[in-house]
Amino acid sequence: MPEQFAEFGQFGAFILTTLWVHGPWSPLLPAAYEPVLMVFGKLYPPLLIAAVGATLSCCVEALNYKVYNWMAGIPQLDRLREQAVSGRLVKLFEKKPFLVVWLFAWTPAPDWAARILGVLSGFPLKKYLLAFLLGRFPKFLFLAWLGRELPISTKALLIIAVCTVFIGYGTAIIRARRARPVASDL
Repeated sequence: MPEQFAEFGQFGAFILTTLWVHGPWSPLLPAAYEPVLMVFGKLYPPLLIAAVGATLSCCVEALNYKVYNWMAGIPQLDRLREQAVSGRLVKLFEKKPFLVVWLFAWTPAPDWAARILGVLSGFPLKKYLLAFLLGRFPKFLFLAWLGRELPISTKALLIIAVCTVFIGYGTAIIRARRARPVASDL
């Protein structure tokens, strides 16, 4: 019985990490999930990890869509919204939104860009989630399989995952400090 609790605890850690890393704060966690997939790909069948990871990440994407949609209505973000709706990517998104979301889901491109475009364009939530699911499943399967096949220890992968999170937060803090206006002495 204690072994079953340990097994549940390990898999529970995967579930909680998946939900946390794909939440609305995911722009602060670049590349934090890839080593996690590789760690759990060593512990469980890669197909299981990919299926659960892709499904749970899409559940969180539904929340992200709602949060980003709410944020899109905040007047203080008008300038950011204007910047987001310019450029070549937007032109492609206008023609092939499903393709763009799918590409962002399976490539190293930042998912938050697809979230912003999806929300601002009014891309239907069901299609948005399907594109993420179809993009993330093969990506997650590959990474879980890679974790199983590469001769990297679980400990090393965990260290990489933790360092990635700290680097992401550190970068965000530094950017936020640089973006603040400097108070002048009067």
